[in-house]
Amino acid sequence: MITFNNNSRYILLSLFLFFFAVTLSAQQSKQIPGVLHIKFSKQALPAIKNSISLQDIGDTEINNILERNGFKDAQKIFSTFQPQDTLGISRNGTEVRLKDLSRWYRVEVASKTDILKLINTLKNNPSVESASPAFAFYPSDTYPNDTYFKSPYYYQWGLYNHSAAGKDIHAVKAWDINKGRNDVKIAVVDGGVDYNHSDLDPGNRTRVIQGIDTGEDDNDPMDDIPEGTETWGNHGTPVAGVIGAITNNNLGVAGIMWNCSIMPVKVANNTGWGIFGWGAGSAFDWDIADGIDWARINGASVINMSYGGEGQGFWENLIIGNPIGEATYNAYLQGVVLVAAMGNNDNNTTMYPAGYPWVIAVGATNQNDQRVTGVGWGSNYGSHINVVAPGISEYSTRRSQNFSYFGGTSCATPMVSGVAGLIISQAGDRGINFTNDDVKHLLEVSADDIVDPQDGAGVGWDAKTGYGRINARKALELLSAPYTVTSQTIYNSSGQLVWDSHPHQFYNNAGLASGNYYGVKQYKVSGHVTFPTAYIANPYVWVREKECKGWSYANPNKELPWVAISNVTTTGFDYETVIYWVGINELGQQISKYWPGNSSSLQARIVYTVIGQS
Repeated sequence: MITFNNNSRYILLSLFLFFFAVTLSAQQSKQIPGVLHIKFSKQALPAIKNSISLQDIGDTEINNILERNGFKDAQKIFSTFQPQDTLGISRNGTEVRLKDLSRWYRVEVASKTDILKLINTLKNNPSVESASPAFAFYPSDTYPNDTYFKSPYYYQWGLYNHSAAGKDIHAVKAWDINKGRNDVKIAVVDGGVDYNHSDLDPGNRTRVIQGIDTGEDDNDPMDDIPEGTETWGNHGTPVAGVIGAITNNNLGVAGIMWNCSIMPVKVANNTGWGIFGWGAGSAFDWDIADGIDWARINGASVINMSYGGEGQGFWENLIIGNPIGEATYNAYLQGVVLVAAMGNNDNNTTMYPAGYPWVIAVGATNQNDQRVTGVGWGSNYGSHINVVAPGISEYSTRRSQNFSYFGGTSCATPMVSGVAGLIISQAGDRGINFTNDDVKHLLEVSADDIVDPQDGAGVGWDAKTGYGRINARKALELLSAPYTVTSQTIYNSSGQLVWDSHPHQFYNNAGLASGNYYGVKQYKVSGHVTFPTAYIANPYVWVREKECKGWSYANPNKELPWVAISNVTTTGFDYETVIYWVGINELGQQISKYWPGNSSSLQARIVYTVIGQS
């Protein structure tokens, strides 16, 4: 059992700052002085307003703490979210319970305040559900200027690699199956998109649809930030071009999706913020979080996030303890596919939002199907990586009717977003009920494995290249005849006790409040699934995580769905998950329930998808 006292909490918070900094190797994280995020409890904030004063906070102790630290202002982060918005409808029509984002506020105090110490103090008060520092975001791109990179021979090698056959995403053959659908909305949460570019929109905003600018608090998401070091200028436009530049029009470049709707969500600002000298082009995490939530509310199928930064990790606020974490989690719960950049530090630093388990983390490859490294930057790696995609010297749109090279994991990320859009389109055309978990796993199982012993990329999944480089053709083939796609739900109420009464620590991500619990019993729930029909070869099988009910063996436990699949054959597979019986909490209150599910009886739920030829 792991426990934390006040000193250890403060040390951990210092060590694992949730920052969201720039991912180029020469850049550093930038915490904003005098600013923090606070999620107030319902009791402390009975009335939700866009701007609150100390008098609006119903807790004298909190008021005194903030006043002593030079309280100046508190602004609601999620501008449109209300308490009643926690009941949502997933993209497949099922009800989901969302995180309440209405009580998140960006709070400004004196610039010299020790923010970490203040957060540690606030978190000891039950009126504060969560608190985190505020940081600035920067894009995860790089601009290669080597002559070889600029060669016209490699303009869009990532879609079709002329010099190394097959070491691309196989877009040309994928287009023979599906070119995309106009009702698939791909949100580019970035520095804005040049919606006047003739290779992105025909001039009537039917392709680059209405968006928003949360950085400037208006409805104009134009890419108009000055270019320069550590700014977002001319970044969202090439991202949009990779995903969906107008194709087959005798102009410019080809997009991965011939048909789609690009939703521009500008999260950077033109003028800077506050009195601290933050220049034009900064993007702050509260604006990014609001932009992600806006994309969710307005029907985005995919959200592309070509940026990231080091996070404070799982063990202090865990994975839901900040606005961006909760915004991405809500989008995931409602069925949105989330895609983010691994970063360009050429090391195993975990960048967020790519580090969240519900986000597809994308690394970058070169023209030889290797992880990009040794060219002044390198693609990050680590235990959370899902797939890789071409991300060096790729040609794309640039604002003001221009075109040029684009690179970094910023470029690889929209490659994956575009293929995810094709997958959603093909599933829609065939009437297949496909979830965001399905899209992620199909990208993984259809990827071309990369084996590079010199870099440490081995057979199967590895920390350098994940499941491999995405293959659009194979992904769409698996959604086409003669393959069939079947989903099924299995219930199991029989468990084997593997750990008798003991202390266990849980984190509140699925209803059981964070804390230490005692008299906990751990049950292994396992079984065999027989497919409704046999297959001619071993099919592809995965679980739809967010629909499953069963946790992992971990202590501390993050309360995230976990089901292990093994022994897949043509007729079925074995599964294993964990159900807990929880006795009492650390206050001595009786719980006496089975979790997940807050149930009086043990019951696991396994929801799986299988693709094969029957």
